[in-house]
Amino acid sequence: MVIGIDIGTTNTLAVLFAQGIYRIIPHYILVNSTQIIENIFPSVICYSDQQFKFGLEAQGLSDPDQDVVLSLKQKLNYYRKGTTTRIGNKREDLALIYQKFVQAVVQSIKNSLQLDQPVDKAVFTIPANASSNHRWVLREAAEKTKLAREIYLLDEPVASILDFYRVQQSSLPEIAVFDLGGGTFDVSMVEKYKQDFRVIASEGIENLGGNSFDQLLIDQICEKAGCSLNSLNSFESYRLQLEAKRIKESLIHYKNKLPEKLDALLKDINTEKFNQNVEVDIQPLMINSLKLINKAVKLTQSILPHPDTPIYVTGGGTLFPPVRITLQERFKNLIFSPVPLETVAMGAAMYGGEFTRKLSNITARHLGVIRLTNQHQDEFFDVIFPKGTALPDFNKYKYFTKGPYRPFHNIGYLKFFEAGALTSYDGEDRDIRIFNALHFPYEQCLDRKKKFDRVPIKFNDHLGEVEVTEKYRLDHNGIISLEITRQPGDFTMNFEIFS
Repeated sequence: MVIGIDIGTTNTLAVLFAQGIYRIIPHYILVNSTQIIENIFPSVICYSDQQFKFGLEAQGLSDPDQDVVLSLKQKLNYYRKGTTTRIGNKREDLALIYQKFVQAVVQSIKNSLQLDQPVDKAVFTIPANASSNHRWVLREAAEKTKLAREIYLLDEPVASILDFYRVQQSSLPEIAVFDLGGGTFDVSMVEKYKQDFRVIASEGIENLGGNSFDQLLIDQICEKAGCSLNSLNSFESYRLQLEAKRIKESLIHYKNKLPEKLDALLKDINTEKFNQNVEVDIQPLMINSLKLINKAVKLTQSILPHPDTPIYVTGGGTLFPPVRITLQERFKNLIFSPVPLETVAMGAAMYGGEFTRKLSNITARHLGVIRLTNQHQDEFFDVIFPKGTALPDFNKYKYFTKGPYRPFHNIGYLKFFEAGALTSYDGEDRDIRIFNALHFPYEQCLDRKKKFDRVPIKFNDHLGEVEVTEKYRLDHNGIISLEITRQPGDFTMNFEIFS
């Protein structure tokens, strides 16, 4: 038994693979003694009456004083250990909130399937361009659920491709997937040979998705209503986001010509801050949306081997008319998913069920360490695992060893980075992240210290025969760990590289 889970920015979906059959796992909730059944578990988190509420239960709350955590998935890309957000009268660690949300999703799945034992495999999807922090937080949250004996992370566009080949019964030898979800955009290029799949390129934008178009509407609504977005509490912001989403999704139903204006219904949000409804102008929305979509188009063009490469279009964000119009103008060979909200979860279940050993994936970001050069006066990027490194199979690892080398300081100050690109192309942001530094004692007298971040770093070229070796390990989920050893004495410390 295999479960695939797509934890999206706005919606979460789970699929069960058992006895050769795939099916969506429903979620249940009681409302006024009536049982409601939904395939979607909303990615909504509320805090009310000193308790967290998740999914369908959170979405049904109407207390204006409750706190709502919006778009938590997007915030994880910028997570550092200890990053918090205000909930009620206290601050909560974002990773802990996310763990609670994942646990709530899994508990709903267990209730629906009446599970009392772990299943064989669970596959949790993640944006291809997700940061190391995001991968680490999701891996930790997934493992703590004890849903399965084997836990996998799978890139969302790759999952979509697996579902495409299942549904279409396609023999295409290569295809790109354009995956625009609620909060993230990924594009990947995949080759297929017989029943084996190989990812050859992957790019992404962390903060581009359906929420981006919602925000354009929200900005226009607030401007017309004369209300500052900063003046709204989290519940009011959430209600406003729902209204913006309603307007955006209503445009999907206009087949020929879009309307010039649509009403934004605001009175139910807060009668003092929004004392009347306003009209939203659609033309400015279209123009500003196109500017965002062009970023995704440019990235897609950068990985296509030739202009006629077929592109599979999926993700809830692709239902927005400006996205479809732009793609049809720019690309020749488009295949639109008939069920864009389901493909990722379905592909995740397929990966765990039929394609675990038939997919070769790659890293979408460079990872390395910032080292000193020029007599320790200047810094340079020393790449450990470059973007495009093939990920190993489950329970296997890829290694990289640095050293042995002679240190010249009392303390090793290892400042790691990851980047979407090492050089700027056409003015684009390289998307470089600098992690919190790791510390390692080069001087033996410091071994007993539990914390090294308060020890002053001093130049020391009299360390005798001391040699240091760094051994890096990349796992199947794209998470990197480090074993660093000092000789003589075989003193060793182990780290996972994130945050």
